[in-house]
Amino acid sequence: MQLPNAVSLSLSLLLAKSALAEYHPCALIGPDVPIPKAVSSTSAFKDGIVSIEKAIADAISTGVTSYGDMDASSTSFSLEIYSINEEEPLFTYHYDAPGLANSTDGVKKIDSDSIYRLASISKMLTVYTFLAAVGDVSFNEPITKYIPELAEYAAQHAGADEIDFIDWDSITVGSLTSQLSGIPAQLAGSPDTDAMIKAGLPPGVPFPVYEPVPENITDAGCPNSYGVPCDRAGVFGSINFQHPGLAPSWGPSYSNMAFAVLAYALEAMTNSTLSELLTSEVIDPLGLKSTYYSNAPLNQGVVPHGANISQYTLEILSAAATGGFYSSTNDMRKIGKAILNSTLLSSAQTNRWLKPLTFTANDGILVGAPWEIYKAPLPERSVWMYTKGGDLTFYSTKISLIPDFGIGFTYLSAGDDTGAVRDIITDIVAAIGAPAFEKAAKEEAANVYAGTYQREGSNDTFTIAVDANPGLLVTKFLVNGTDVAAGFGAIGSQIRLNPSGLVSKGGARIGLRSVLTRKPVPEGAFVSNCVDWFSVGGTPIGGVSLDEFVVKVNADGTRAVEIEARGWRAAYSRV
Repeated sequence: MQLPNAVSLSLSLLLAKSALAEYHPCALIGPDVPIPKAVSSTSAFKDGIVSIEKAIADAISTGVTSYGDMDASSTSFSLEIYSINEEEPLFTYHYDAPGLANSTDGVKKIDSDSIYRLASISKMLTVYTFLAAVGDVSFNEPITKYIPELAEYAAQHAGADEIDFIDWDSITVGSLTSQLSGIPAQLAGSPDTDAMIKAGLPPGVPFPVYEPVPENITDAGCPNSYGVPCDRAGVFGSINFQHPGLAPSWGPSYSNMAFAVLAYALEAMTNSTLSELLTSEVIDPLGLKSTYYSNAPLNQGVVPHGANISQYTLEILSAAATGGFYSSTNDMRKIGKAILNSTLLSSAQTNRWLKPLTFTANDGILVGAPWEIYKAPLPERSVWMYTKGGDLTFYSTKISLIPDFGIGFTYLSAGDDTGAVRDIITDIVAAIGAPAFEKAAKEEAANVYAGTYQREGSNDTFTIAVDANPGLLVTKFLVNGTDVAAGFGAIGSQIRLNPSGLVSKGGARIGLRSVLTRKPVPEGAFVSNCVDWFSVGGTPIGGVSLDEFVVKVNADGTRAVEIEARGWRAAYSRV
C-alpha cells in the first residue's frame, strides 16, 4: 500500500521558484487540466497561430526549414486546426501551388470543401466505420470465424510450417486493425508493380530472376496499374500466394492488405458493403458533404496535372478500405471532432480506441488501430498525438488528434512533392502548436479554476493556482483550521489535481484526482518517478478516497464555482 502517493490527494504548498526547480513534474496520463472551452480566445493560442502561419509562409517562400528542405511550387495543400468545443475552425490555410495553375481538371481555387484523395487515412475511416457499426467485441476473435475462404485455407494447411504459410487461425480481427497481423504488406504484384520495384533499386543492385505471379492466382488481370484484384477471390489468392511477414502479434508490420481483409469481415458481420456502411454509419450521421468511398466528383477535386496523370479517378477496387476514400478538410474536421467528442461511439469505446496497442523500436512512436501515435514535443509530460498519414499517387495526407487538448488538425495535399511538403508542414504545426496548445490550456485553466474557495460557516479556505508544472496546484487547503497542503509541503511534496475523465451529464461537475509532485529519486530499472497511477483511489476512508475531488463550473464552463474534497467531506464555494 502506497498511502503517501494516494494521500497526494488534496493539493500542496506553493514553494519558492528555487525550490520548484527541484520538483519532478508528474501527472496522471491524459489532460493535466480540464480541456479548454474557448482555446481560440487565449493569447497563447493566438500567438501560436501567428507563429505557425509565419513558419509555413517562410517554408513556402524559401524552401528551407529546420526540418529539411522542400519545394512547394507544384504541391497544393489544405490545413485546418480545430477544437472539440468550438464550432468554427481555429485556423485554416489553403495553398494553391503556382506550378499546378494549368491543371485541366478540378477546382481552380482551393477551399475547405475541395476534395482530395485521402490515401491511407481511409484505414482510419474503415476502422471508425467498423466500430460505429459493430463495436470492438470481435477484436480478439480469429478472422477465420468471419471469412470462410480463410477458414478453409487454414484447415488445408493445418500443421504446416508457419514460416511458409499464413496461420489465419492465429490472426485476430483486432490484429488486422493495428498492424499486428503479420500478413503481407502488399498484393503479390503485377508486371507494372514489379517494374516499379526494379526502378527503385539502387544502381548495381541485381533484380532477382523470377516467375511472374500467375494471373489465375491473383486476378491481376483487372485493368489497373497496381494489379489490384477485382474481387475477394483475387485478394485472398494474392495474399496467400506470399509468405507471412511476421508471426501473428509478434510486432507491428505495416500491411495495406489487412484492411481489405478487415472490410470483408465487417461485411460478413453486417450483411452490408463497406460503401453502404461508411454512408450509413459515418457520412449521414455527421452530415458530411464531401466524403466518398469512391467516384468523388471531379469538378470539386484537387486534381494536379489533370485526372489522367494524378489518378484522381483511379478506382482501387478491393483495396478501397486501405486507401481509396476521398474527403475535404471541412469534412475531416467534423470527423475529428466526432471522434474526440464520442459522437458516434460511447466514451468508453473512444477511450479504448485512442490507446496504443503495440510498441515500435522508437520509444516516441506507438501503434494503435490503426493510429500512428507520436509523442508531442513537450518536455514536461507525456502528451500523445494520434495520427494517420497516407500517400497515394500524387496525394499525401495526415490527420492528427491530440485528446489532451481537445484539438485536432487535418493536412491534405496534392502535387509533385507531396510527401516532403506534408512532413515539413505538419512538423511545423506540431512543433509550434503543441507548446502553444499547452500554454493555452493553462491560461484558460488559470482564468476558470485559479482562486480562493471558502467553506460555508467556517474560515476554512481552499486555494488553487496554475503554474508551469502539470495540474492544478493547491496552495492552501484548510480542514477545520489545519492546512493539509502545508502538511504535505512539510514532507517535501506538492499536491496537484488532474482530471479523471469523469464528467457529470451536462458537464457541470468535473472529476479530479490529486497526485503528488515530489523531489525526484534516482531512477533504475524498476525505480522510477511518476508512478502515481499506482495510487489512484488508494486511500479510502469510509468508502471515499482522500484523492477524490469534484469541481463544479457555471453554465458555460467559464468559471469554477465550487470545489468538493470528497474524501475530506468538505466543500468550498468560490469567493
